[in-house]
Amino acid sequence: MNDRIYSAPKVKKLVKDISEKTKQKHLKRQGEAPESE
Repeated sequence: MNDRIYSAPKVKKLVKDISEKTKQKHLKRQGEAPESE
C-alpha cells in the first residue's frame, strides 16, 4: 500500500535488522537440532 514508506533507506534497514534478529532467534532455537535436519 505505502510503497514509498517501505522504500525509504531507514525503513529498509530497520526491516532488515528485524528479519536478521528473527532469523538469529530461529537459528538459536534450531541450534540443538542436528545440522542435517
